[in-house]
Amino acid sequence: MMIQNQSYGFTPPGGSSEIRITGAQRYSPGQTKKSDIWLVSCPEEYAGRLRKLGQGESYGSYAEVLKVLADAFFDGDVSRVVISKPAPPAEPAVEHRAPGSVVSDRPHYQGSQWAVNQELFWALPPERYDFQTRRIGEIEDWGSGPIYTFPVHMAEKEWVDIEDFIEVFQAAWSLYGALLPAPLDKEVMERTVRQARKVAERGY
Repeated sequence: MMIQNQSYGFTPPGGSSEIRITGAQRYSPGQTKKSDIWLVSCPEEYAGRLRKLGQGESYGSYAEVLKVLADAFFDGDVSRVVISKPAPPAEPAVEHRAPGSVVSDRPHYQGSQWAVNQELFWALPPERYDFQTRRIGEIEDWGSGPIYTFPVHMAEKEWVDIEDFIEVFQAAWSLYGALLPAPLDKEVMERTVRQARKVAERGY
């Protein structure tokens, strides 16, 4: 059984149609354990490029999908792959960036309130907040164990959509985690998400 839970799009440079990327969870018969799978629906005008790379239509991770698209359309440069949600994108953050911020004109991954690229993680207008993407790996102790600092810190702010922040934060780890000194600790991430939601719910 397969349950689709997220959907995104990617339009190659000069293209007229969109490649659809769908995240899903697959359950084996008689088992409760799930596995993640990413499905890529590619219009025929692009399909030839993926076939030349020996690629199919399903992948084990979001990062793998990005690498395949980068190899097919940008000579392996993952930073140039811009994934969007089906909804219209928000106003470009570059026009409203916080004073002193340095950020490219296009996000690599964009949610409804937050966006990220290799250099910066920032709030979309009308909000003004950003920090360097390399800081997503910062950890602090939270009594019950270590957590990633930023999600819980941002959950304390009333204006923050914590679910969108978590989505973009996790996407940032998928995109740039390999560039950080320490790899993703899944246990720490799970604890961080739980704690951030608790803090957002109670307001402190």
